[in-house]
Amino acid sequence: MNPQPSSSTSAHANLTGSGRIMLGQVHGDQLIAHVRGSGDIEASGAVQTLNASVHGSGDVHVSRVTAQRADLSTNGSGDISALVKQSLVANGNGSGRITVHGNPNQRNVSGKHINVLN
Repeated sequence: MNPQPSSSTSAHANLTGSGRIMLGQVHGDQLIAHVRGSGDIEASGAVQTLNASVHGSGDVHVSRVTAQRADLSTNGSGDISALVKQSLVANGNGSGRITVHGNPNQRNVSGKHINVLN
């Protein structure tokens, strides 16, 4: 018998203030990325669920992470870029932008400055 490693994994990054977190390749069930302030978070890979938020002027760059489902929110001037295939919830408050690639079929979008692209 050859036991297989569990594929139930997640990555969680919280950044408060300035600075940069580069997560590299993330694969698994979930990626959680939260910025409070002017910092940036970057990642690539593939996950089932993406949860990203920006409060302030920071950015979350995860358009190289293929997510099946995503919950994205901005509050302030910060931006989020993501790649979502199936289901999207996006809430934009302030002047920050949310850009979603992948043209997800299910969308619940509120606020300004939200672009869903192919």
